[in-house]
Formats: sequence, structure tokens, C-alpha cells
Amino acid sequence: MPRPPSLPALVDHAVRAGATNEVAFPGEHASLRRIAERSVTLARRLLGAGVRRGEFVGLLQAPSLDAFATLLGAMRAGAVPVPINARFRERELRHVV
Repeated sequence: MPRPPSLPALVDHAVRAGATNEVAFPGEHASLRRIAERSVTLARRLLGAGVRRGEFVGLLQAPSLDAFATLLGAMRAGAVPVPINARFRERELRHVV
């Protein structure tokens, strides 16, 4: 079997194969299927908001299931997710933005 070409494709492959794995963060957990479904919804919302393939999307979220689903959603939409650390100082944030 060839390797999935992206992280969202890998998650989709695992879901189709019947994986029962869960993704966990402190205080929360969800099945891969739930994360995949959430990421599809987020991809649609990003596309609806005008995000286009190849555009950069800044992600300023605390580590969580929703942050992971948003990362996958941006990738599904063809965008380039750019995680932004909330602890960045002004000059660091200016550089990233």
C-alpha cells in the first residue's frame, strides 16, 4: 500500500481501515473519526471564508483537540497552516505575521 500523501489522508486512511484510536490532550480525548469529521467541517468553513489553496493560515490556539482539527482542516483546504505561539514577543509575532 502506498503511503498517504498528507496528514489528513493518513487520518482518513486510518478511519476507513476501522481504527479505533483516539487522540488525547490533557482533559479531553476523541476518536480519529470525530477529529476527521471536525476537520472537514473546519476546511469547509475556511474555504467559505475565502481561504484559497497555498494561502497561509495563522493558528493561534492552545494545544487541544480543536487545534489539531483546525490544523487538519487548514491542510484539507489546501492552505498552509502556521502555528503561532501565544508566548511570542511582539517582534517574533511581527516576523511570523
